[in-house]
Amino acid sequence: MARFVARRLVSLGPVLFGVTVLVFLVLRLIPGDVIEVYAGTQVGLTPEQRRELERIFGMDRPLYRQYVDWIAGVLQGDLGTSLRTGRKVGHEIATRLPVSAELATLATGLAMVVGLPLGMLAATQRGRAWDAVARVAGLMGLSLPGFWLATLLVLVFSKYLPVGLLGPYVRPTVDPLANLRVLALPTVALATPLAAVLMRYVRASLVEVLGQEYIRTARSKGLPERVVLRRHALRNALIPVVTVVGIQFGYLLGGTVVVEEVFGIPGMGRLVLYAIYQRDYPVVQAVVLVSALLFVGVNLAVDVLYAFLDPRIRYG
Repeated sequence: MARFVARRLVSLGPVLFGVTVLVFLVLRLIPGDVIEVYAGTQVGLTPEQRRELERIFGMDRPLYRQYVDWIAGVLQGDLGTSLRTGRKVGHEIATRLPVSAELATLATGLAMVVGLPLGMLAATQRGRAWDAVARVAGLMGLSLPGFWLATLLVLVFSKYLPVGLLGPYVRPTVDPLANLRVLALPTVALATPLAAVLMRYVRASLVEVLGQEYIRTARSKGLPERVVLRRHALRNALIPVVTVVGIQFGYLLGGTVVVEEVFGIPGMGRLVLYAIYQRDYPVVQAVVLVSALLFVGVNLAVDVLYAFLDPRIRYG
């Protein structure tokens, strides 16, 4: 196991290097730069003024030199300085990341609470009414666009059901109950499609496992169905489900842009969205790099968890 983890950590280098090169170059392909956004359309810059701004923003150097300087800073723990605010990007991310992590954790937890029982119900009631209901509910959950569901929740709970679920973000250290109240609707918006995905994966995996020989053997011994399901079937059926949960959780850590913008949640998604608008290159680069690192880290944790779910899995 230790050797496997060590190999995976070593393999992070090429992956993260590719991510840094890709995001660095793609950002420079976006029409307009930070100087144009900074000056606006109402200000005419002379060539001398533009050169001075390029010097201030560090854009007067060749691209390869800008990349090398950025990577050198990253390797020393310096993610750069925002071109718009002048604040350290590391501080901005440290402030926003816990917000996105909390939202992702709540959404994943709610999705598991809803999706796992529905998937188990659909699998054990295969071909019956409950199976059809669960499958239709899963299909509806997958068909609802996230931005549409988030907008609909804002409309309903602001105009028709004003019960105090909308408002500015409150940190859990300040008021835990107010924090959960504000995050309730964003959590539902993110958890709905994820719960549908989990339900379908649990159903498909559990149906396959329930058809195995060792399940029929357990039943032939006279074990109650709930014991067969809990002790013999569910644990093996959860392996592909854990993969989906890990991937989706990693995605949610940096991919909640729309929901955070709709509900005004000051997380990583909203930070990178405004940074793209303002061509704030250091912020976008750092957020993408941190998101990639978290995503790969979550997937590594999932691989390690496999060995605990299935003792037959061993990593050399």
